[in-house]
Amino acid sequence: MRHLHKAILLTLFVNIASLGLAQLNSNELSKIESLVDEYSDTKGQVKKIKITGYYVNDKFGEITKKDVLSWKRVVYDIKGATIESESWKKSDNKEPIKKIYVIRYDNQNKEEQVCYNSDGTLDSKAVWTYDNQNREIESVFYNSDGTLNFKVVSKYDNDKIIQENCYKGDGSLSQKVLYKYNNDTTNREELTYDSSENLTSKWLVCDKNDIPLESYSYYKSLFGYDEKTVYKHDNTGKETYQASYKDYGNGYVKDAEEFYNENGDIIMEKSYGNADNGVIDYTYQYKYDKKGNWIEKIVFETEAKIVSSIIEREIEYYE
Repeated sequence: MRHLHKAILLTLFVNIASLGLAQLNSNELSKIESLVDEYSDTKGQVKKIKITGYYVNDKFGEITKKDVLSWKRVVYDIKGATIESESWKKSDNKEPIKKIYVIRYDNQNKEEQVCYNSDGTLDSKAVWTYDNQNREIESVFYNSDGTLNFKVVSKYDNDKIIQENCYKGDGSLSQKVLYKYNNDTTNREELTYDSSENLTSKWLVCDKNDIPLESYSYYKSLFGYDEKTVYKHDNTGKETYQASYKDYGNGYVKDAEEFYNENGDIIMEKSYGNADNGVIDYTYQYKYDKKGNWIEKIVFETEAKIVSSIIEREIEYYE
């Protein structure tokens, strides 16, 4: 299983441009686009998925889909690897971006994924190497010109991962993650350090089922605050609650909350970060298919009691 640490690969790029829609501000647009990007939380052997975000029109209480603001389509092989993707955002004012992925497996415990643009030019390449116990020991990522982007090397002690080092294209250390296990508990700590050995994040994770319990981000020197997140789960491991806190120097203050239903899907989120505008509050309503995957998500602005957007998913399965 590809283990790459969340702190290494979790990067969010949000580009917001003018839509010419007076009713839709940049925060709402960013919200819809981020929801369309959330397509990988599916159950079953998915073959294809298309997710579309709509801006809605409310006329005398009748909600209709007005404008497509963002969509993404992904095709998977039988093993669950992505073999094709295509996406479009109204804010980009461009043609859809299409990527073709060629997956190669060999007998030397290697897996290669090559990503091509729609015109056949190379976009990127990744190579994963596994040991004879099928543990990932190296991940190498290349740019479109074939140069090294970054590399991650993993170390193990018996059956447990203990360290991941991430190297830049020039070979210098970018960051490292240390995994610390407590023999008296089933939990582990994941500590991320930058190239100067400064602690940048800490995760407390249940080692049995790999679910997060608490996480901390340390960047007061950069942004003026540190952050922590607390997670709660039911006895099946599904997330039921998440709360984020920020510390500007006087202790942690709650910044946001998320609540989840029995399927593990978010049903309410509250953001307290902008005191001038009060609480930013969203609720979510779902329709599900027979596999238990949601196929429609209706987003409500709770305080205004209005539907702000509708997200739809079309899912095709192998079975």
